[in-house]
Amino acid sequence: IRHMLAAGIGVTVLPVTAVPEQPPANSLLRYLPFEGHVPERRVVLAWRRSFPRLAAIEALAQAVYECELPGVR
Repeated sequence: IRHMLAAGIGVTVLPVTAVPEQPPANSLLRYLPFEGHVPERRVVLAWRRSFPRLAAIEALAQAVYECELPGVR
């Protein structure tokens, strides 16, 4: 998405985790934080009941929790 934007194809909303802390000075992109009410989103982890590797799902969930991303609970 960022490459498409740098090519002048439009605008988008990115999660803060997809934006570098210090965007390069020569970047073709411009990052503008929201002012006032910041949009929220809900992301969930889902799998089939018959999925045979429950340990893999648990490991993935644990890895997400350990990243200490803002808003993860």
